[in-house]
Amino acid sequence: MAGAVDALAAYAGGIEEAKAPATRRGCAPEVEAGQRTARRNVHLFTPANRSQLVAREAVLRLAARPFLVSAVRRLLNREGERL
Repeated sequence: MAGAVDALAAYAGGIEEAKAPATRRGCAPEVEAGQRTARRNVHLFTPANRSQLVAREAVLRLAARPFLVSAVRRLLNREGERL
């Protein structure tokens, strides 16, 4: 028991980080980046009215064109995160 407590205390992030599964610690930066991107672009997923919905649908149709894909990615991904 004492050895386990010493091992947990040796983690730089403390006991709370040590208790988190290794997979969660490894995925956390990517998950947080995805959540930041979603929060920044929430208006794209939930249009406030019919005109915004129509505009979103039109932009999505245009964004599917091969020559516009890179421009749309740059607009949606201002922080350089992987989409």
